[in-house]
Amino acid sequence: MTAANANRRHAVVLGASIAGLLAARVLADRYERVSIIERDRLPTAPSMRKFVPQGAHVHGVLSRGLDIMEGLFPGLTGELVAGGAGLIGTEDVQIYIKGWRKHHDSPLKVVTLTRPFLEWTLANRVRALAGVAIADGTEAVRLEGSADCVSGVTVRNDNGEDSLAADFIVDARGRASNLADWMRNFDMKSPPHETSPLGSVYFSCLFEAASSQSKPVALQIVKFEDKLGALVFQVEGGRVLLSVGANANVAMPKTHDEMLELLKGLPVPDAYFAIKDLKQITPFAYSRFTASVRRNFDALDRLPVGIVAVGDAVASFNPIFGQGMTVAALEAEWLGQCLDKNEPSSPTFAKAYYAGIKPIVDLAWGLPDLEAKRNNPEGHPWGVRFLLWYTERLQEVASRSAYVSRTLAEVQNMILPPAALFSPSMMASAFFR
Repeated sequence: MTAANANRRHAVVLGASIAGLLAARVLADRYERVSIIERDRLPTAPSMRKFVPQGAHVHGVLSRGLDIMEGLFPGLTGELVAGGAGLIGTEDVQIYIKGWRKHHDSPLKVVTLTRPFLEWTLANRVRALAGVAIADGTEAVRLEGSADCVSGVTVRNDNGEDSLAADFIVDARGRASNLADWMRNFDMKSPPHETSPLGSVYFSCLFEAASSQSKPVALQIVKFEDKLGALVFQVEGGRVLLSVGANANVAMPKTHDEMLELLKGLPVPDAYFAIKDLKQITPFAYSRFTASVRRNFDALDRLPVGIVAVGDAVASFNPIFGQGMTVAALEAEWLGQCLDKNEPSSPTFAKAYYAGIKPIVDLAWGLPDLEAKRNNPEGHPWGVRFLLWYTERLQEVASRSAYVSRTLAEVQNMILPPAALFSPSMMASAFFR
């Protein structure tokens, strides 16, 4: 903790999510003590958690997010890889979307691993920080103080309720956050909600290969018209993780044979051949997603003093786009910058913080929101229909152009903004290649 921040005593993070753990790391450099309050029981080894149902599905930390995490936790990438995670570049993954994606030279690297392994590794790193403590099996019940000075939070566990004083609170409880309700209890307006409906269903399971079998290459194969996509990645423990997502009207398999038939129905059979001879070692894990949601705190003139939200508590995205963890990393980075410039006890702090969060959310919101409109293209203005055609066209051209393929990869990894897809050279490629 720097001398400039020596008057900061105790920060509280609500939720040991990825966003919460990253926020705690940022706060640990700026507060004497940091307490993380988590309603779930945290595992002592990498395993699924009750309140993280999406943890069974493929999680790949995008290149931009990985860079930020590595800055917060030096050596993290090496630790994950040493534990069995994959570190793959563009040359290591085969992508089929309207044709096989053209390979290209790029420094981009993505870590492939299970969500429980990443979360467990980050939690261990955070526990090792001086002044940081995690209280699991404990739920935040209500805020204490007033809108002009949030002074703490009431928590509840098996021993009953207790009061926890705090100089600053970060809400990282994800989509389940009820910060809007707490604000209404302070006679404040709750943030406007914005939704982007895209009904989707998912299933995932783990496989292992016999010692004599070679591991499959990393695959992403998409049947564009059904938004049906399969991801095959090697993860820690020498295992292989399959995740499949599709429009909500696509029936998800219930048996191993039905799964193989679904994979056969993809435009190319590579995912089927990658999986068919492997041993399934976990049951199917299913999830359903209805809509991306954002809470526009930045639109409010008055915000509570002493608490801000981060991660899915601000905006949650369809997991098929793989942006959530990278958005959380960007927001944690911005939180640190805000704390270095201003005191969170200032009535202007939250307004400045959310003003910086908005472009981060915008960066991740645009393309998924556009895809949500693809199910009903005729119901939208000409400009939207053009964008739907144009982005689909880029997927086709990426099978012939290394430049287009690389630009799509850099936008997907949040290295470049979506505006990069509309540069003169990209538009010329779309129209003339």
